[in-house]
Amino acid sequence: MDQMATERVCLKRPEQALYRELQDDYGLSKIESRALTERVLDWSRENYKGERAYLPVGRQVIR
Repeated sequence: MDQMATERVCLKRPEQALYRELQDDYGLSKIESRALTERVLDWSRENYKGERAYLPVGRQVIR
């Protein structure tokens, strides 16, 4: 990303920065980057904010 884009992104939430990075750096479409960002946020909420049920995790599977 160039300097102006970096300055704009630093004022936004990390989710928005990830969304833009997926589009700019990895070439994903808006729909793909939105879906992947939502999947990452769901995983984060489930594992780091205590929303996951206390069950053993055999392995993390992403479809």
